[in-house]
Amino acid sequence: MSAVENELNSVKEYYNSDDFKDNYGFILMEDLQNYAVDRLIENSKTWDICNNREHPLSEESANKIVDYINEQFDDTYVREYRNYYVGNDCIASVEYGEQEHELENKFDKDKDNDCDFYIDDENRFAYYDMSSSGLYIIMTQEYAYEILDSLKDD
Repeated sequence: MSAVENELNSVKEYYNSDDFKDNYGFILMEDLQNYAVDRLIENSKTWDICNNREHPLSEESANKIVDYINEQFDDTYVREYRNYYVGNDCIASVEYGEQEHELENKFDKDKDNDCDFYIDDENRFAYYDMSSSGLYIIMTQEYAYEILDSLKDD
């Protein structure tokens, strides 16, 4: 395996690592703060009406849920998606996009395997397309009411 193939394999490993996903978690948090309350209220309009439950959610309740998620930011609500689709219960999302890597070694198209990367015409940059995947926050009706119930107990 050539030096550039090793380099690209290492880069690809990073793109599939928890460290890479954690970096996008920060961006997801911004989306959560900026848009999730409105999305949560809108999504709640499609939920089944439950006895003694607020329907749709008020802005105050939606804010409480978003604040809770922000404080408990973990795998309970944060999921990874592939193939573009996040589902109807998504209240915040971020896609990984196309990742660019400047090659340390000159890529030789005749000798090197591209390891799933697109290599530019000058053989200096490698691009890895991850635009069909990313992170999202799921908030089902059950999750929302569980959170609101747990906040009543505090």
